[in-house]
Order: sequence, then C-alpha cells, then structure tokens
Amino acid sequence: MPTLKTKSVQTLKAYISLVERLRINRKGPLWYRGCGKVSHELKPSLYRHKGSKSIEDFMALEKQLLARFQQKSIPFHSRSLADPWEWFFFMQHYGVPTRLLDWSESPLMALFFAVTSARHALGSQGQPVFNGDASSWFLATERWNKRAVQLK
Repeated sequence: MPTLKTKSVQTLKAYISLVERLRINRKGPLWYRGCGKVSHELKPSLYRHKGSKSIEDFMALEKQLLARFQQKSIPFHSRSLADPWEWFFFMQHYGVPTRLLDWSESPLMALFFAVTSARHALGSQGQPVFNGDASSWFLATERWNKRAVQLK
C-alpha cells in the first residue's frame, strides 16, 4: 500500500501554491477529490453506510437505493437511462450513496466540494464557521496506474 502524504493549508493562496508545486513535480496529470470531512477514508459513500458490514449488505443496500430512486425520480426527469451504471451516475449527482467516487481534473472544483460539503454554522456576520477540517485528495494518475499493474 502506498504511503499517503498529507499537507495542511489554511488559505486559498496556500492551497493554490501547493497545487502548483505538485504539478511542477509531476510528469502526468493529477486528479482531485474534495471531501467535507477529513476523517472520511477514500471510499465511496455507499461503503461508509453504518448499517452495512458485508458485501451482501452493500449489494442489498445498493439494490434498495437504486429501486427507490428509480421509482421516485420518474416525475423529475425525462432521461432515458438504459442500464444501472447510467442510473448510478445520475443518482450520484443527487447525493444518493453509490459505489462511485467522483474525481475532477480541477483542483478548484475539488476545493469547492470540500468546502461546501463541510459541516458549518453561520457566524454573527453571516460567514461560515466550520466544525472541522475538510480535505482534498490529489491522485497522480500515471503513478497509480503503474502501481495497479504491478499488483496483478
């Protein structure tokens, strides 16, 4: 298992500076993922469900969520969704837990999702006051793919 490196930033300027430094040192592209809770592991929301422990539990939950979403979404879309994968992608964008893990080629999009999904309250001036740290994951895709091929 590769070692994860962590960096902490407190400002937008520091975040952009970190992204720039990482891009300079990489040959291939980076992908980014924003998460509102630093304690969340890098796993899809379906697999973070507290009531499910086994693969059978996750499969049953996924089947139930898919069926419920298909039934309740009929009045709200006119898309022709042919297979379960198309449904999963559609569900993902409405916050339904799925097995999918969204990534972006934009570090600012990842930051947007990290900040907007972080728990917060409004301060006296209407500004957000966060109740914990958010995170952005950075993935060097070429290194990841090389490593995945070596594991086979």
